[in-house]
Amino acid sequence: MTRLQTAAQTPAQAALIALGDHSFNCPVCRPEWKGDVPVHQECAEADQLYRLYRAEVRAS
Repeated sequence: MTRLQTAAQTPAQAALIALGDHSFNCPVCRPEWKGDVPVHQECAEADQLYRLYRAEVRAS
């Protein structure tokens, strides 16, 4: 169980929380700003966490 996961959470909820936690703390996931337009970079870990989340949603 991750530090944010509780026994009451579904696997999909836990995966979504892990993705949000990663995205908030990852310097690659934070957009760089070009004027008032956010420019996002590719993050392999965020992509993997998103795919895990989608798989858990499909499985539930």
